Amino acid sequence: MEERVNKIKLLERCGVFENYKYLPWQPGFERTAGRYRGRIAESQDGMAGIVADFYEIDGRKLREGKIPVIPDGCTDLIFVSSGREAKVYVSAGVLEPQNFQFTNPESIFGVRFMPGATCHIFHNSIGEIVYKPTELKQFLRDTKGYTEKIVRTPDFEQKIHLAVKFVRSLLLEEDGSERIVGYCCKRMYETRGLIAVKKLAVETGYTERYLDMLFERYVGTSPKNLCNIIKVQYAYLLMKCYPGLPLSYVAQCAGYADHSHMNRVFGRYLKASAGTVRDDSIFQKISQEKTIVFA
Repeated sequence: MEERVNKIKLLERCGVFENYKYLPWQPGFERTAGRYRGRIAESQDGMAGIVADFYEIDGRKLREGKIPVIPDGCTDLIFVSSGREAKVYVSAGVLEPQNFQFTNPESIFGVRFMPGATCHIFHNSIGEIVYKPTELKQFLRDTKGYTEKIVRTPDFEQKIHLAVKFVRSLLLEEDGSERIVGYCCKRMYETRGLIAVKKLAVETGYTERYLDMLFERYVGTSPKNLCNIIKVQYAYLLMKCYPGLPLSYVAQCAGYADHSHMNRVFGRYLKASAGTVRDDSIFQKISQEKTIVFA
C-alpha cells in the first residue's frame, strides 16, 4: 500500500513538470526518514510560486541524525525541535550531494520555497548562506509568535496551516530585481530548464552577467546551474516514475543530447551516473559525501 501511495506521489510530481511547471524533489528525505510526511502546496494555500511543498520528519528515526540532500535550487525554512530547545533555520539549496546533520533532533518540519522565492519574506542574500544554514532570527527579528506555535503543534496539517499564515504575514512588495528573477525562473520551469541564459538576457533586456549577479543573490546559484538542476530533477523523476524506460529515452525526454551527455551532467550535480541514480545506489554514495551541520 505504501509503495502504491509513493508511486502516486511520484506521478503527481511528474505531472507538474508535464504542465510546464517545476516541483523540486528530495528523495533522500523520504528514503531515510523512519516517518516522513509531505504535502505539495495547493492552490487554496495561496502560496503559488512561493512555496513548493511542506514536510515533516521524525528526527528520532534518523540514522546519526543525517538526511541526504541533492541540488534542487530551493531554500528551506527548517523548524527543528530537540527536547526543550527549538530552532528555525534558513537553508539554501546545495550544488552537489551533501548530508544535513542535526544534533539529537526529535522533530523536523520544513517549508520548501521555490527558487528565489524567499525574496517575498526577506531581502537578505541567499548566496551568502549556501552550505551555511543560518538561524531565521538573523533574517527576521519578529516572527510574531508563529515559530513557537509551529514547533509545539503536533498535527502536521495544523503546522502547515500555521506556516502558511506565517508566510502570508511576512509578504513583501516585489522590487524590479525580484520581478526579473521571477520571470526568468518561470521561463526555466516552462522549458524544463532548456532555455538558454542568452535568450533570457534578450527577453529581459539585461546582460547575462547582470542575471548571474541577481541569481547569486536571490537563488544562491547561477541561471545556468538552475537550468541544469531542473533538467536533472526532471530526468530523475522520469526514471523513478517509469523504471522500464531505457535511459537513452529518459535522456531524450529531459532534453539531453544523449545518454552520455546526461551521465556527465548527473556526474556534476549528483556525483553519480544515471544508472546509479536509478537503482538507488546513489544514497550509499551520498552517505560518504560532505556534511552540513545544523548547529
